[in-house]
Amino acid sequence: MQVASAVVFAVEIAIGICAIAIYYFSKSKLNEDTEFFLTARNTQPWYRVGWGLFGSVMGAWVVFSVSAFALYGGGILGLAIYAIFCGIPLLLVGYIGSKLKTMLDRPISIASFASERYGKIFQVYVSLNVLFNLSIAMAVEYTSIGSLFVSFLDTPAYAPILVVGLVTMIYTMVGGLYVSILTDQLQAILTLLLVVVVSIFLAINFRVGPFPSIDQLPPGLGITEMGYESIVTIGLALVAATMFSDAVWQRVWAAQDNRALQKGVYFAAGLATVVAFFFGFGGYVAGVYGLIDLTDINQVNASFFGILKSSDGTVSAGILAVVALLTAVMNQSAIDSFQNAILDTILSVPMSLGISVPVNVARFVVVLINVPLMYLGTLGLSINSLFLVTNMLTTCTMLPLLMGLFPVFDFVGGTSAVLGSLLSLFAVMLHGYIAYGSWTDGIVNNFYAIYWWQPFIVGLVSSFVLTILFGLIERRLVYKIKKTPTSDTLMD
Repeated sequence: MQVASAVVFAVEIAIGICAIAIYYFSKSKLNEDTEFFLTARNTQPWYRVGWGLFGSVMGAWVVFSVSAFALYGGGILGLAIYAIFCGIPLLLVGYIGSKLKTMLDRPISIASFASERYGKIFQVYVSLNVLFNLSIAMAVEYTSIGSLFVSFLDTPAYAPILVVGLVTMIYTMVGGLYVSILTDQLQAILTLLLVVVVSIFLAINFRVGPFPSIDQLPPGLGITEMGYESIVTIGLALVAATMFSDAVWQRVWAAQDNRALQKGVYFAAGLATVVAFFFGFGGYVAGVYGLIDLTDINQVNASFFGILKSSDGTVSAGILAVVALLTAVMNQSAIDSFQNAILDTILSVPMSLGISVPVNVARFVVVLINVPLMYLGTLGLSINSLFLVTNMLTTCTMLPLLMGLFPVFDFVGGTSAVLGSLLSLFAVMLHGYIAYGSWTDGIVNNFYAIYWWQPFIVGLVSSFVLTILFGLIERRLVYKIKKTPTSDTLMD
């Protein structure tokens, strides 16, 4: 399989070279300041916005995670909900993004809104949420591509991680968000072409009996309780993760106008749903027909490859190379999006304070943020468990942030938003203690091990209630301070 690995690496390097060439060809027409490097503000037509949003929410994770969730108990209902919620958050981004582009002067990060509405303390807290969310997402991408190459191409995990990390670092350092959006378009089109190739292969070669009815499906693969719960667990998780992804918000700032943004989000949401369902259903079918061992965690995580097997139980080198290339291209698109987004988030704080940040400093930060995450990707950690950590954190911060969009919550200030977010995390820990009988087990299960609907509801509802409660207290205190006579008034 070394030849397949070499082909994949060559394509990734070629994409990077093309990106740099296109950037230098367009360089004379571009603004070279740091703000443009981070936002490509108001330059992108709807189709580039759409390709970019698709690239920022898809990645190598989708080949493994969607089907694994269905086969671990989510069933066919959980699979459908997972695929749908890969697209729905982008529709919300379109609605909220249009409001933010009108409300804010020159936003750089979603934390720019937090700063404008709530002040610097909540801006820093939101920035930390975004950084953690994006770092986990990028570590998951490195983990996913490393696992693929180890399991199917007999290549050490560090090899694909180094290639994709270095290639994306180089063209991100050169052109920032603008060149990332250019590569998104190329990578997304190539992704869809490869999906078509794999679909044709399956149509020709995949031969099984009729699909069983719902009541004939193996245990845990039909309509399950976990499937119903996924409306909360997966729905909230993906919405919250998207709200705190500057990889998405950067495409919002880059859209030419709100019309381009709206068309782009519908385009991207449709593509994301279809591609997620394609990989998820493929792996699910492998489980239904017994093409993989459902008791083997490694086979379940890589279940999509089960439907590629020939009659002798092996996967041909040709189709394996195509799927590896498909996965690697999605991975590369996601990695460069996350690199730009993390950079954007880090630099948005000093820039909001009026501190000028040279472009070369921004380029150095790109390197700095990648090295530890590339190392983390070689450790082979659980993908869904990594996601759960950041999903719970962002769920507890989402409503305090979004409440700032609505005038009815004008009484909520920055202190209230921070306290509501932080104490809702404690509420999730307390729920874990009550549910499992110990603080350690409760924290591990609610934040890392188990996707359960109750902790998500506890985090969401408590953040809302506590933020309102602290907001009312804050307003009362401010009112009292304003009503307290000053010494000058008393002397008069």
